[in-house]
Amino acid sequence: MKNNTAFLKLKGWPKIHHPLPQTPRESQQLLSALTSSFRRQLDAADTNKPAQSASQHLDAILENPLFRVVPSKPAFPTIESHQNRQETEETFAVVKDPMRLLDDNVAAGTLTGRVLKEVLRSQLSLINNGSTSPELAMKTTGAGARVAKWFWASDSASRKSFFKVPGATKLAVMFMVAEGLHDELRAFLRLLYRADLGGSDGIIPRRIADCIFSTFLYNYVAAEIKHGRGMVSAMEIFVEVADSIPTHFKEQFLKGAVFHFGRLMIRDMDAGVFKDVPVSLFDKYCSIVESLPGLRPYGLAMRIYHPTQQDARPFMEYVRELRKSKSPPRMEMVQDDFLQTSLNALRLLIDQGNYRDAAKYSHDVKNMLFEERVTDRPKDSYSPQLDQLMDRLSLAENALTFRWEPM
Repeated sequence: MKNNTAFLKLKGWPKIHHPLPQTPRESQQLLSALTSSFRRQLDAADTNKPAQSASQHLDAILENPLFRVVPSKPAFPTIESHQNRQETEETFAVVKDPMRLLDDNVAAGTLTGRVLKEVLRSQLSLINNGSTSPELAMKTTGAGARVAKWFWASDSASRKSFFKVPGATKLAVMFMVAEGLHDELRAFLRLLYRADLGGSDGIIPRRIADCIFSTFLYNYVAAEIKHGRGMVSAMEIFVEVADSIPTHFKEQFLKGAVFHFGRLMIRDMDAGVFKDVPVSLFDKYCSIVESLPGLRPYGLAMRIYHPTQQDARPFMEYVRELRKSKSPPRMEMVQDDFLQTSLNALRLLIDQGNYRDAAKYSHDVKNMLFEERVTDRPKDSYSPQLDQLMDRLSLAENALTFRWEPM
């Protein structure tokens, strides 16, 4: 009785009485929130402290945005309102404060992936236009935590809407990474791996779930590099995910992230992007990617950009075998990436003074450029690179063959 009496005297109790849900959707949102909150609290409850557990459970319910006052204004400015110039000053104030708009939509039960995308995009625009430290500003908004809280309290339809709009998912991942919500992000990956977002109707088709998983992991890795803890952490995330999924899912699930690492790799010939990556982690990444048939050239190409021992020979040998084969294996590397990587490999061989291999390999590169008719492209950046490399190789070979005769 003592605990119950103390609980009833909680400060602010008379102000909690807000209107109950008035539509079937609002009722379903509230029921889902209560059910999921109750289950989480039961799972985490300490049976030796029933009063404390009950208090924490009720606090979690009352803090849910569904108990807030439903906004009387439109939850999101419509196109018609812009065309007719009927926006009020209050609506403009909401647009200038995207987090208020997010909270109002959650409270009204009207938040969807489309609305979430526009809200987060507006918030990111405000940050980029007015902040000297975007990552810190992203963290202080609490947008990622708000999205996670809404997701776990939502019904299946709302959860699906979150993943149906790629822009909403991408932006949410950026804010969650900035806030360090890695446990939440891993939980999302587990849902996608199971192809079940939870709730009464959370099952999604396996094929769609696989595609979303690959895109989500790509967004996660890209955000971790730019807004999180950097390249080392991004590679650790990749390896952790790769080690936790079966072999037959690996290529499909990892493809997007591998492509992103590949673009960074090709852009930075001097391996500056990967210079701080521990050798053991870098080698682990290469081994994983090399084991996936369609992605194998990306793994071999990464050896060119090794943080301590750059080596072009594995990729060079792969190119030579590929050109000799009558039935080339399936390869996911896009043509432009393949050509640029081939030129980078030739450059590395010349830089390292391996002129014999460079001379042999240059024929394969020249033939590839001719076969792909690169010179017919409006913006041919490959032929000038090759001409420059061949000039360097010719000078080096002439220097090696020239000898001073004794007097």
